[in-house]
Amino acid sequence: STTIGPYHIERLIGKGAMADVYLCTSPQKNYVAVKWLTTSYGPWVNRFNHEISILSSIQHEHII
Repeated sequence: STTIGPYHIERLIGKGAMADVYLCTSPQKNYVAVKWLTTSYGPWVNRFNHEISILSSIQHEHII
């Protein structure tokens, strides 16, 4: 089986210029979406980190 960290990949659900998004199962057997950066191009890494910063401030029971 293929994994990203502790997450088991179920299938690809989206593909963009800078990242792929996978439907995964967590160790607790919950479904999660995992965004995986597909390049190390500097400006995209900065954009990705900015996105993480913004998303981490959102508080909702269905967002981890």
